[in-house]
Amino acid sequence: MINTYRSGEALLLEIERTVVPDNAIAMWNIGQEGYILKGRNQVLVVDPYLTDSIEQENMGPKGLFVRDFPPPVEPSAFRGLTLSYVHTFTRITWMWRR
Repeated sequence: MINTYRSGEALLLEIERTVVPDNAIAMWNIGQEGYILKGRNQVLVVDPYLTDSIEQENMGPKGLFVRDFPPPVEPSAFRGLTLSYVHTFTRITWMWRR
């Protein structure tokens, strides 16, 4: 299988440079159940799971919560945070870094 998704700085630059018209939203899937949504002037990161902490911390049955692909960006790519909810797998929602 060939992965064709952008990651790292290429993904961040694509998001930053994407111009979104009025009454529209651009959306990027960042793996697992996470998304980045961009409107005309705002970016929201929803349910980011940007690590493999479930595997590292041996939570749940072995092999059940394995990432489909590596995290597309490091958590440090985002600054500021807003606590939206807390559970074992996703502890925070990150705000856009730039």
